[in-house]
Amino acid sequence: YELKNLLALYNGLVEFIEGSPVYQSDLERVCATKATAIFILANKATNNTKAEDAVQVVRALAVHRVCDHPVRIIVEVLDPTTQTSAVWDETQSGRIEIICPAKLHFKMLSRSCVVRGLYTLIGNLFTSKIKLTNDSEYEFLTEFFHSYDNEIYPVILPNSYHNLTFEEAADHVYLTFDSILFALDVPIKHKRKAHIVNKVLIYPRGHIIEPEDIGLVISRDIKTAFSISNQGNQGLQKRFCGSNIVEKSYHEPPDMIEIEKPTESVIDRWKRTGTVTTLNTNRDSINPTENNSNSDELRAFPLNPDGTYKLETHLRTAIHESQLDGSSATTDDSTTKSIDSSNIHINNVDNPLIPSWLNKHFGDGKQTSPSTINAEMPSTSTQTVPKKSQHSMSLENATEKLLTWPPLSTYGQPHPVVLERRADIILKDLKEKTLAIVELSEPHILLCCQGTWPNHLFYFIKGLRRLNNFHPPIVILFPFEPSPEQWGLVGIFKNVYLIRGSPIFELDLMRGGVLQAEKVVIFANLGSSVGSFTAQQVQDHTRYETQVKSTYVSDVDNILVAANVDRLVGDKASSVLMVEMQHTIGFDYLRPQFGILRSRANEFCSRKDYDRNRDALLHLGPPFMEGRATSPILLGFLMRSTFYNRNTVSIVEQMVDGGYIEEDGCLSDNRNERTLEQIPVPEHYANRPYIDLFMGLLHKKEMLAIGLYRTKGTLGSPTSYVLTNPPKNCIVNSTDMVYVFT
Repeated sequence: YELKNLLALYNGLVEFIEGSPVYQSDLERVCATKATAIFILANKATNNTKAEDAVQVVRALAVHRVCDHPVRIIVEVLDPTTQTSAVWDETQSGRIEIICPAKLHFKMLSRSCVVRGLYTLIGNLFTSKIKLTNDSEYEFLTEFFHSYDNEIYPVILPNSYHNLTFEEAADHVYLTFDSILFALDVPIKHKRKAHIVNKVLIYPRGHIIEPEDIGLVISRDIKTAFSISNQGNQGLQKRFCGSNIVEKSYHEPPDMIEIEKPTESVIDRWKRTGTVTTLNTNRDSINPTENNSNSDELRAFPLNPDGTYKLETHLRTAIHESQLDGSSATTDDSTTKSIDSSNIHINNVDNPLIPSWLNKHFGDGKQTSPSTINAEMPSTSTQTVPKKSQHSMSLENATEKLLTWPPLSTYGQPHPVVLERRADIILKDLKEKTLAIVELSEPHILLCCQGTWPNHLFYFIKGLRRLNNFHPPIVILFPFEPSPEQWGLVGIFKNVYLIRGSPIFELDLMRGGVLQAEKVVIFANLGSSVGSFTAQQVQDHTRYETQVKSTYVSDVDNILVAANVDRLVGDKASSVLMVEMQHTIGFDYLRPQFGILRSRANEFCSRKDYDRNRDALLHLGPPFMEGRATSPILLGFLMRSTFYNRNTVSIVEQMVDGGYIEEDGCLSDNRNERTLEQIPVPEHYANRPYIDLFMGLLHKKEMLAIGLYRTKGTLGSPTSYVLTNPPKNCIVNSTDMVYVFT
């Protein structure tokens, strides 16, 4: 019934054909080889993400085998480890694009603890929306409608912008088109490698715009984006914008737009997926080449290895060194190279028993004797071990060092082998960090888990342990004892504690320190399928044998927990509480409530738009407007938007994790230096037009403003709300917060 209803809403635009992408005959029936793109969507309601991802891999490889190069294959996976699977190594044509919304969801949720309303800001920039047909009688809704209209568009920068700095171009785009040029897609040389890659650089301060660069703008409609590309090619007069600018030099874009054809190489590069350019002596001479095995764009592994790949790289290095002859290892530099010398640097050492790269992780740089290592490592067997060669002993000790818990180096998420081997150590750590009541010297973040343990909690906590950021203690309130596999992923972080209790009860919330908490995050039960039942086994069989709950009951639980927090914390809850829901319908039952939107939906949008996208009105509800309510369902925009803008995932990741930066014309290895932050309004810009704030931050503070976070009471609003790309004449309040790229 639901499928028939969907097809009726998109009559003539959507067609249903039964079949499977695994079978070539079915792909031929739907003319897959002639498609622009093929989306392979995962079943997010599954109870077994590993099995679903295995099916996704088979589907993707089957489509890849049949379809020719121009066809883009966009694959959704549920487990982050699937993204870096070795199965993708033979498909490095750039056509298979792998997206994992779950990982990004937890990162966005984590960053929202620091940047209020970030989830809402990003969601509004990308989510498919309904066209609002009427201004509201409520002034704050009219402002939010303006924010909701803004979206990210790629633009071909005209010749008039070439040789200008990024700041000068952003200045002109804002003044002329009421749009924000916030990023560039540029061909750039990697600092350590001799080829050029295409990268999105967010707020590339000081970058000189060249013909190959493509702009990314936040604008209200695509017509304005076309107008930016369609400007005349006369040069823009450079000027210094030191004084405040109140009058705008804005010209309304014409109704009829004729776009001049930009440089062909730029168009081809934008349309082509996974294209990499090789570096010549002259930057203006760029030859597109495909299937470049050295390309970072086409690699399954990240540029800076992390997690399992980095651990395995180090282990390969240890095995490589163990196979070297003892004498040659100390005399011949060429034989001590790492298999991946770009990522692991190995120094020659006098003692062949110890892999040279281990020295930098242990002790103060002094050589370590075999007896010292053996004394540090626990015995793995009581049986007599046969005598081994020196290198064999070195490899065994190196392996033991690599598989320690907590890890002795930054390997990202602990490997499953480590969690299995170190279960006793993990449980001992869990016992030490289990508290009866929170008594900490500084405010903490309280994580409430009423259902199952969150699958990807590692990424949430990792986001709160970024460099150059505050590292608050984290307290997890959970009814049961986590397994070694669960605690092993989060116990590696400092100042992470557990309290056994249920957030349904106010007493347990107070034991968890809800009154002292900086943030309270309520997690949904995402481990069960929609409308079905699951059973959670627990160790305490005398009290609980099984726990059976529906996912709808899980959302009801979260509504109750949120109400408890509201009661205990009071007005402070609006700035403290964040709630994750499995179903977006649950947003309607969170406080504050403002039911006028659903009851009068016909006043704001056409009936056809509303029927096609009923969830769009959730973006206009107070819990989402202020960033209190989130749901992984809202990340469905990643798949849709990637079709129109292949950099969607890169943009979102850089807004959350920090962006790439350019140093001396090369791509720097340093991440997290170009970040999206939230700052108070500078005192001398309060009660002045937003244009003054934008221009002042851009030219005096080297910050690019993209929006405001307005507090409760602004224009009569019952809640705080996000305002993206405010109108130039919008008056900035002293209580507002500003979203800026620094």
